[in-house]
Amino acid sequence: MIHRPLPAVRRLLTGLAIAVAISLSAWLGYKLSERQGIAALRAESNHRLDLFSAAAEGVIKRLEHVPATIQLNQDVQGLLGNASQARRVSSTNGYLRRLNAHLGSIAVFVINDRGMVLASSNTEKPDDSLLGEDLSFRPYFLEALSGRVGRHFAIGINGDEPGYFVSYPIRHGAQVIGVAAIKISLEPIDETWEMLGAHALLADTNQIVIMSSQPEWRYTALTELPLERRVDLQLTRMYNSRRLPRFPLPVQPWLDDGGQVLDGVLPGDLPGHSRTGAPQMLVLGRTLAGMDWRLMIFTDLRGVRGQAMLSGVMSTIAAGFVVLLTLFLAQPRRIQHRDAAGLDDLG
Repeated sequence: MIHRPLPAVRRLLTGLAIAVAISLSAWLGYKLSERQGIAALRAESNHRLDLFSAAAEGVIKRLEHVPATIQLNQDVQGLLGNASQARRVSSTNGYLRRLNAHLGSIAVFVINDRGMVLASSNTEKPDDSLLGEDLSFRPYFLEALSGRVGRHFAIGINGDEPGYFVSYPIRHGAQVIGVAAIKISLEPIDETWEMLGAHALLADTNQIVIMSSQPEWRYTALTELPLERRVDLQLTRMYNSRRLPRFPLPVQPWLDDGGQVLDGVLPGDLPGHSRTGAPQMLVLGRTLAGMDWRLMIFTDLRGVRGQAMLSGVMSTIAAGFVVLLTLFLAQPRRIQHRDAAGLDDLG
């Protein structure tokens, strides 16, 4: 004897199967739309990141070659050979002043092998001339003195103007007798953040945010700085006396091409976000060519997930329609089966 499920149990199982099918359709619709939306957003953001990184590299590297040419000037060589000659100092200052005006850089200066600035383009600006300053503690000086090209972001010791410093050893034969350095303005980068259309930052080799579309992000550390590293940065005065707190978001500085999705972080940490609702951000990074500087962009995912939610709702409606249509089409067959079963019972 075959036992058929009770009608109530059968209806319950059918209802559960329908609910599971509709829920699964909604979830699949949401996830598929989200995946496609994030992929499209990632491609668009990577393209903008490529364009911006090329522009930033152009600003940073446009004048990198200049310090290597300064040693060719006879007054510079003569000044390093005999710094006490007032005529040499005056003529070298004039040469550097004309060079700086032509280049549009912040400053160009010459340092002797003990770290003392002997000549500067900014002698007419007493607050920022550097003339007579001891820069022996600066990393770009130490690297050039050892025969290498120095490249560092730093805040000026006079005033508070940041810049990109490039230094080059000045040689007499095989001996390094001095250092030529240039300070390049990074302000043009600040003027181009809008082309990214999203929050963004630029971090230097120390993983310190040196520039950002959001001023409150500047001079924060993307990673935890060990005490020894903090002491070293204080001694070299790279960021003057700034405390360098942690960056407010849990980012991974060295992201792969897929980027990082930030969910559920404190909304108030994101400029422009209220404290209602968790921010949802896609973070992508790019290393500037030939440097350890990182450019990072933070793209809002709320639009993508809103569209994914709409797709999930539409999938639910479509699945519900299919279920209702199936039930409607199956209704005559169920009536026939019921009538047939009734006749069998009478027989």
